Amino acid sequence: MGAPGELDLHLFGEGRHHRLWDLLGAHLVGAGATPGGTDGGVEFAVWAPNAAAVSVVGDWNWWSPGADHLEPQGSSGIWWGSVPAAGEGHRYKFAIRTRTGEVLERADPLA
Repeated sequence: MGAPGELDLHLFGEGRHHRLWDLLGAHLVGAGATPGGTDGGVEFAVWAPNAAAVSVVGDWNWWSPGADHLEPQGSSGIWWGSVPAAGEGHRYKFAIRTRTGEVLERADPLA
């Protein structure tokens, strides 16, 4: 999958992206990904337009906010990142740091 491309971000911004499940959520990397394993990892993306920072917390990082940061994708409000240690079957949430410094853990709306 990789980071969202310009076309994806453009269509998302216009509200015309018809395959959001391909753009957002969690996606295994590589055909050899194994249950609970680290073959290729997982790519995560979430729309959090008012966040100051976003990370992924889960079984592999002991639910530690900030351990696996996501990066903002332009001004789209989408945060994306690849987490090599995550794998199929791992439980996870997004840790969203607000502009006031509060950290909120939220389930993936596309899970």
